[in-house]
Amino acid sequence: MQKEIIQIEQINKVIDKLFGTYQVYMMVEGKPIPVIIIGNTENGLKIKSPDFNLTSSQRVLTLSNKENLFICLFQYIGADDSGYDILKPIKINIGSLTDKSWYKGSMIQTSSSNVHVTEIINYNDVGKHLNDDKIKKIVKDNAIRLKHMFTFYKVVILDRHDNRIRLMHNHNKSIFIPNLGDMNTVTEDFVPYHEYAPILKGTDIMINYKSEICIPIKYRNHAIIGYIQVLHANRLDINSYNVVKLVSSSINREVSVNGGFETSKEICSVTEFSKEKIVFVHPHTVMFNKIFSVKDSILFDIADGKKRHTFRGTIAGLKPLESNFKIECQIQTSSPNEIRNLEDFLNE
Repeated sequence: MQKEIIQIEQINKVIDKLFGTYQVYMMVEGKPIPVIIIGNTENGLKIKSPDFNLTSSQRVLTLSNKENLFICLFQYIGADDSGYDILKPIKINIGSLTDKSWYKGSMIQTSSSNVHVTEIINYNDVGKHLNDDKIKKIVKDNAIRLKHMFTFYKVVILDRHDNRIRLMHNHNKSIFIPNLGDMNTVTEDFVPYHEYAPILKGTDIMINYKSEICIPIKYRNHAIIGYIQVLHANRLDINSYNVVKLVSSSINREVSVNGGFETSKEICSVTEFSKEKIVFVHPHTVMFNKIFSVKDSILFDIADGKKRHTFRGTIAGLKPLESNFKIECQIQTSSPNEIRNLEDFLNE
């Protein structure tokens, strides 16, 4: 029967009892390499590591007694003055030596993985940062590129959704009407004309303009924080749409990186990961109190040193540990591309 231990105090009891009695191995490229245990200290487990160039920040140590196999996940903290590695314990899985099925596909086979969670923000807090001067400058510097190309343009940044944003959010599409007088010019790649038409009532858009482009501005490609609206006296084609799309993509990128949003930059070790759920450990900091609440939505990056993708999820559970919190998050995917990104992490 498999057992998982995530409480630091209980993990240390296992380390103190067994790591000095049985030979301990480190999994390196799928192979067990013997290590020397120096001691278990307040800062973490001190070991003499094998002479390998290890790029991952995680270490998997294993040992076995007469009945059980112990698979132990650690976070590499650094080396001390004597050159010994300091490892912070994350979890231990214990299972029968005779039944190998329980650990197939587990940590023992993915020890080269460096998957972690970082750049976390509560979804509801995104709107609180939209008046930041950095965002205003980013918008101004990029929007000027549209000045001499279209009859009218504007960039709208909103902390609350208006009707245009609601439509684009619900359909996950932009608005592009090449000819405002002919609904048949709107293709299925964009918000349907008949759903957008009521917004035009009571405005002078139909009188003064022949075409409209409206593309959402998204923080980290998830949270719509505004849009670029272009109106033109003549019909527009897909080339004009692509020009506006380039400007919106530039704003998206710069706002996401340099927009002044307050995120947790902790490197959070992952203890469980699937297409539907990710479980990670976050220290009990000031940012933790701001971000995490059960049933709230968060944006977060999953990264492994080679790639990084942003996802949205809902907090399903918070479990206090000795000095950290174990956070269970249900992952929400809204496109085939997001599913592919998840599979890229899981299939490595």
